[in-house]
Amino acid sequence: QDHPKGSRSAEDAAAFKRMLKEVNRLYLGTTVLILLDMSYVSRFWTQFESWLSMQFATPSGLKSAVGTKNERHHIVCIQNAAAQAESFTKLLVDQWAKKTPDEAHAFLSKPDVTVTNQGDKDLQLPKIKALDATVQGAFGDISRSLEDELAASEAVAARARAELAAWEAENDAKAGEKNRLKVAARQAASAVAAARLAKEEHARAISSSVDPAMMKRAEAASAEDSLSMSDVPELVLHLSGGGDKRKEQAAAALAKLARNADNRVAIAKAGGIAPLVALARGGTDRQKEYA
Repeated sequence: QDHPKGSRSAEDAAAFKRMLKEVNRLYLGTTVLILLDMSYVSRFWTQFESWLSMQFATPSGLKSAVGTKNERHHIVCIQNAAAQAESFTKLLVDQWAKKTPDEAHAFLSKPDVTVTNQGDKDLQLPKIKALDATVQGAFGDISRSLEDELAASEAVAARARAELAAWEAENDAKAGEKNRLKVAARQAASAVAAARLAKEEHARAISSSVDPAMMKRAEAASAEDSLSMSDVPELVLHLSGGGDKRKEQAAAALAKLARNADNRVAIAKAGGIAPLVALARGGTDRQKEYA
């Protein structure tokens, strides 16, 4: 909050302005707790968040998430609205669950939808009408990124196999498991498998009409519950042989396992310390957090 007015630092003000521009995407991708009071249905930001929280992104644009596996909103009626919680909840869902971007724009642009800072409303309204195109473009970008990552990892794996084959031919011997070229080939193959899996999971989520991000979160939670010490060697391998996302997932899984002392010993014995230190020093923000 900028209270008193002008109390934000220049850095905080710049960060707030940057986040404000992307807040619509935030509400499209996270669970939203709606605290519904009597004034909620008259204000711009509250109704905007309601509409976004009741939608989910698909390759063809936005669709209603209400009543599907993609439902992310939770409504809690407070203060005077609590006395008629069921009625107010139904009113809000009926109002926003199935509105298209054009319908949401038409409603929210009306003068009786109030906002403290008119500039916020002026900034967000054009984005509402463009959301379908924005979402479609984002899915296209993700698909291309997954394709590019798979192609790049396959090229690296092909070079690693060729270098290993050349070494074995030159030395007339099979490389041992600890041979650096053998290790590189194995890591490259693991990266290809990870990239291919990511592409398949994305396609599977879309074909099942499930938001890919929601499916990944559910699968990650399930996978974490089934982790054991026997998973440590493969996870350590992913720390240096996978793409950024695979490294992040491996570091997160190892962080969970490392709560147990025996697992910490297993991670060290599997050679996990060096790649974890490397991620902590030079990885992405999420990699550093988990490492």
